[in-house]
Amino acid sequence: MRRVGIEYVLVHHEATAAFMAAATAQLTGVPGVCIVTRGPGAMNLYPGVATAYLDRRPIVAISADHPVEDPPRDTHQRLPLVDQYRHVTKWSGRLTAESMAGDMAASWELALTGRPGPVYWAFPAAEVSREVVPAALASAAVAAVQAELAPAIERLAAARRPLLITGIGAARSGLDRELVALAQTLACPAMAAPQVKGWFPEDHPLYAGTFGMYRDEPLHALMEEADLIVAVGLDGVDFFKRWRATALVVSLAEAEADDSTFAPVVAHNGDLPTTLRALRAVARPSAWPPDACGNARRAIAAMIGPGGATAPDGDGARMPPQVAVEELRRALPRQGTLTVDVGSHKIVVVQQWRTPGPNQFICSNGLSPMGTGLPFAIAAALERPGVPVACVLGDGGFLIYAGELETIVRLGLPVVLLLLVDGAMSSIKVKQDRLGYAPTGTAFGTPDYGAVARAFGLSHARVGDRASCRAALARAVVADGPTLVEAWIDPAEYDRTQ
Repeated sequence: MRRVGIEYVLVHHEATAAFMAAATAQLTGVPGVCIVTRGPGAMNLYPGVATAYLDRRPIVAISADHPVEDPPRDTHQRLPLVDQYRHVTKWSGRLTAESMAGDMAASWELALTGRPGPVYWAFPAAEVSREVVPAALASAAVAAVQAELAPAIERLAAARRPLLITGIGAARSGLDRELVALAQTLACPAMAAPQVKGWFPEDHPLYAGTFGMYRDEPLHALMEEADLIVAVGLDGVDFFKRWRATALVVSLAEAEADDSTFAPVVAHNGDLPTTLRALRAVARPSAWPPDACGNARRAIAAMIGPGGATAPDGDGARMPPQVAVEELRRALPRQGTLTVDVGSHKIVVVQQWRTPGPNQFICSNGLSPMGTGLPFAIAAALERPGVPVACVLGDGGFLIYAGELETIVRLGLPVVLLLLVDGAMSSIKVKQDRLGYAPTGTAFGTPDYGAVARAFGLSHARVGDRASCRAALARAVVADGPTLVEAWIDPAEYDRTQ
């Protein structure tokens, strides 16, 4: 890697490396690569690889391993790594000098084929006496055949109120233009799953909202009015609630369109841009009322907005989390990238944040592990130098991988971190409250986050109202280095947003 100019980035936790590789893959379309040692290093990497597996992101996870020998030279840190990783990868195996050229090329290609996902390479300790040059890695698109599209075309021609839903399988370069063109031809509402926010621009009048999260009831109402749902790249991992729509579904995907989660009546595998162009050629305007999408957006905004648990703009001590998110959207330039960690705040951000284009919003929705937001932000800042990057995270997730603050500072990345502090695992606490249980195992202390930030070398501001939050974020987005904006929020607002 050093000889060909690939940069090696040291991080503090192995899972962080996999999270960063996954974000890099999303931003570039090329598998991200992460490397760890054997034993505990490989086991710490596991949740990151599992995240890439369920988020459908192609990564190559590499670890050392023990040599294959009998009897074994030693037993220290000896684990069945290849077998363990088979559960969360598309391919898992040992690379030897003899198998390296073939297995490297084949598994790299497999990571990108069909539903993208991770592969795992284990390198047993061995002396390699010759250079191995992998075969050229190439990928061929699958051309859509007009005859194969006939069932989908027939269903679309008969529909009066078709509806477009975009899922993780549509996260590919240039597809956003085809999605918009098809929706405009049909004059129909368009929705997107969280991991493809922006592939259908959210400032477009036909955008109805983000599907697959809490507080998307207005979108379900639209789905019940539809007589056909055109699902583009939709995947069962895109949503975590049971599919309730009764309308027939035509599913279009590069591969594996026939998803049992939503049981399509037509499932077509093929090159998506070609498929969408073929459908657009026969599409006609629908019978949707012109205000259908706007009404859905306004209904979601009303449901997700502050409910008056605190003063509307905060009182200096605490503020609604929605206000902090609104001010970050105001401060971050239109071309900027937002990453969001997992927690109650994610529900607010996904529904509230308006993403104008592809790859400007990064989250995990398949496995949804806490702690991913910060590594995603590091990867985005490395991949797109000069493009503003911000991250919204809760204090629970922040404390899991806080050591990566040193990574941000060492790499000189001017990332804006909006830390929403409530001292609790609020998503779990809300569920306990609703079931009538006493809060158990959900509260934790609040360290001096300002001292933590300054110790690592970040700028810091603590805010509790709109005015101070706006001023702090305005300074942060133009700062030369990273800034932690610590916003104290009222968790009571989360009770109505999930």
